[in-house]
Amino acid sequence: MFERLYTSNDSSAPPDVVLYHLFRLMSKGFFKFRGGVESDNVEALAADGPHLVVPNHEDWLDVSALGVTAWEAKRYLHFLAKSQLGETNRLSKLANAVLVPAGMTYIEKSRPLSEQVKFLHKLDQLVKSGCAIVNFAQESRYSHDPYVVGDEVKSGPATMALAYGLPITTAGIAGTRERHHIDIVYGEEIPVDKVEGFDMNSRGDLRALTPEIRALTARVKDSMRRDLEMAQKARKKRLSRSTFILSN
Repeated sequence: MFERLYTSNDSSAPPDVVLYHLFRLMSKGFFKFRGGVESDNVEALAADGPHLVVPNHEDWLDVSALGVTAWEAKRYLHFLAKSQLGETNRLSKLANAVLVPAGMTYIEKSRPLSEQVKFLHKLDQLVKSGCAIVNFAQESRYSHDPYVVGDEVKSGPATMALAYGLPITTAGIAGTRERHHIDIVYGEEIPVDKVEGFDMNSRGDLRALTPEIRALTARVKDSMRRDLEMAQKARKKRLSRSTFILSN
C-alpha cells in the first residue's frame, strides 16, 4: 500500500520504503499529542537532485521531526549517523533492524574521511541516486549546549559538498529535547560548486582545500545559527499562545 501511495520509481527512496513511512506516520502521531511539529521554508528541500541537509542536534527526536516535516516537500531523507550507534549503543539493535533499512548510513565521525572507503562508496551511491542527505554537523547532541551553535560544528558537510557540488540547506530545530511544541526552520539554499578532481580519499587534496573547507564551514555555521534562533523564537511564540489559551 505504501509503495503504491508514495513511490513512483523514485531512485532516492530508502531500501525499505514501507518501513520509512510507518516510522514517519508513527512519529507524526506522537508529535500530534505533544504540541505538534511545525516547519518554515521546508520548500527549500523540494528541488530535485542530491542535496545536503545540515541541522543542529538537540535530541534523538531530531531524526523523526526532520523526517515528518521533509515529507511536506515530498523528500525522503537519508541520515548519516555515527558508527558507534550500531556497535555499542543500547539502541543498536533498533538502529540496525529499523533505521538502516529506513535510510540511515553509518559514518565514523572520529576518523578522517580519507580513511573511510566503505562510507565514501555508500555516499557516492546516495549522491548518484539524487538523495537528500542529512548530516548533523555537531559532534554529539550531548557534547555541546543544544540551544546554541558554536565552534563544535565540524567540517564534514563542507568537505562532502565541495567534492560533489552538493547544495546545502541548513536547519534549526527547537523543542526536541523538551519533547513538545517542536519548530524547525529550514534556511535558504547555499549553492556549492564542485571542485573538479577533488578526491576525499586523498589527504593531500584535503590539505590543499583546507581554506575552502573552512570558509564553507563558517558559512554553514552562520546559517545554522540564524535558523536555530528563528526556530527558538517561533517555538517561544507558540508556547505563549498555548499558555494564554489554557489560562482562559
